[in-house]
Amino acid sequence: MNLTNHLLRQRSWSLKTFGPFGPDRNSGILKHLEKEIEEVRKCPSDITEWMDIVILAFHGAMNAGYSPAGIAAALETKQLKNEARVWPDYRTVPAGEPIEHVRG
Repeated sequence: MNLTNHLLRQRSWSLKTFGPFGPDRNSGILKHLEKEIEEVRKCPSDITEWMDIVILAFHGAMNAGYSPAGIAAALETKQLKNEARVWPDYRTVPAGEPIEHVRG
């Protein structure tokens, strides 16, 4: 699957289904994300619940004015940035706690 093509399709569907993008939609998208996070907490092995979060994150980025190509490029850039960061040894982080990059 080509991510940019997928996002073009998602954008078209979103516009037909949810109407125009704009700042007045941000709050609703964030509330929806919070609901989906709760669903993942209840059933973390359900891949469809995780994908709801991914789809909503992409929707939020498009709502913020980013193009499908821009979102795909930002995803690649962010992954490269994360790969270049210094991370603690995961074995030193207690289970259930986030593993965050070393700051400073």
